[in-house]
Amino acid sequence: IGVDRFYELLYKGEDNVEITDLILLASAKYLMEFYDIKKEHLYIISCDSRLSKLASKTQEIPAVINPTESRYAAGKTFVDE
Repeated sequence: IGVDRFYELLYKGEDNVEITDLILLASAKYLMEFYDIKKEHLYIISCDSRLSKLASKTQEIPAVINPTESRYAAGKTFVDE
């Protein structure tokens, strides 16, 4: 799994993310390309807000959910019907 595909995006946005974050993004992209998992069915959960900011800049990878943000609070995410 190569992380080099995200270097250009990383340097254009001047986001400071770690190599483990890039491995998460590359792994998600790998699952989508080789196992035909749809982007809508794959989520990355991370408390790193820099990673979610980087992921929001491209449409080719799934969304990054930060569980510490209020918009992803359990009361809003898991709703009884």
